[in-house]
Amino acid sequence: MLRQLAILFLGSLLGASVAAANLKPGDAAPEFSLVDLGGKPHTLTALRAKGPVLLFFWSTECGFCRVMAPRLQMLHTERAAAGLTVAGIDIDFKMRAEVEEFVRTRKLDFLILHGSLDNADAVEAYGVPGTPTLVLIGSDGRIVYYGHSLEQVVRQIR
Repeated sequence: MLRQLAILFLGSLLGASVAAANLKPGDAAPEFSLVDLGGKPHTLTALRAKGPVLLFFWSTECGFCRVMAPRLQMLHTERAAAGLTVAGIDIDFKMRAEVEEFVRTRKLDFLILHGSLDNADAVEAYGVPGTPTLVLIGSDGRIVYYGHSLEQVVRQIR
């Protein structure tokens, strides 16, 4: 029952946020402050200081996310030295242990942001319509790409 209520809440949140955000390339990316699995806080401003940032809004139960995660890991491995930060933002509000298991079994070492209610604020600010959603943000703070295609993201950063 609690799980069903959470799904209904998330669905209503996502529906409202899509209408509110309507982000597109060229728009300023909304600022956020989220914590990683170790509890360390990260802001978009601090991440952008290193270079472009690729946000990956995902869920442990999303089949497409399961396929995309290893491909994002490869992109992270290839482009981290060039300044790209890949940051996964968990949107299904799972217990930390479940998210850690997802990350461990897929051998992901890119940044995973997991803070439940703060993550919900980011979902709303970015108008995330579902998972996976990718948002590429330039070091200038402007959105370069917003959508679902990793191939489009790769074309933008090469």
